[in-house]
Amino acid sequence: MIFKKSPLVNARRPSLNPEARGRIAKQGATVRPCAQLFVKAEIVRFSPAFAQFYVSTLRRTDKATQLAWSRLGPGSVFVDLGANVGAVSHAARKMGAEVHSVEPNPWAFSRLRERSWGDSLWHTHQFAVADRDGEARMFLHERHEEDPFGFSSGATLVRSKPNAGSGFVTVVLRDLAQFIRDIGRVDFMKMDVEGLECSLIPHLVQELDWNLVGFVAVETHDTAKWPELKVQAISMRETVASAGLESKVSWNWV
Repeated sequence: MIFKKSPLVNARRPSLNPEARGRIAKQGATVRPCAQLFVKAEIVRFSPAFAQFYVSTLRRTDKATQLAWSRLGPGSVFVDLGANVGAVSHAARKMGAEVHSVEPNPWAFSRLRERSWGDSLWHTHQFAVADRDGEARMFLHERHEEDPFGFSSGATLVRSKPNAGSGFVTVVLRDLAQFIRDIGRVDFMKMDVEGLECSLIPHLVQELDWNLVGFVAVETHDTAKWPELKVQAISMRETVASAGLESKVSWNWV
């Protein structure tokens, strides 16, 4: 197999040419998750957008997350909760995965839908995930009026978020456990839901068959800046640990 040069020119890359990979195999050593990712990167044609995603996000995650990401490919399913304009979803599609992007913010969703247009394996959903079906107020970033698209990622259903403004839009809620059951199987789920993770994760532990889920990468928040989340965040982690699901959940998505 001939490995072609990847366009990830600005990223720090492990030295893993075909000769080195052969030596590793003969020695019986295990290739690090990040190196496994780049072996795949040498085979798949990546875009500049993926390079940006790697530099800004993926290389800052833990090894378990990188390993789970490296396993994405044709036939796998990626769910992006809090997809915003689709940067992470786009990267997952470049890996070959079928993608479900969930984004309630109408400004961000318009860009997300444009980005995914015409791709039959990239599904977009305009609702917020929750522990129930219904409707709720989504509070916009306090600087929303300055740039509705630029500050769209700061919108939240949790009113106590420090940078939440008084403006809001009403959004549809969808029970996350049922949404996953409807999909059938999820290999990798990214959760970036601006504080709502503290109620969503315990809900999934209680209601979901975790054989349906391969790995969940959760963005958590600095409780020093958002003290109202401290007790809930501790409880969330304890719930996962008590259920024996620690190997399936990472808390350091960025």
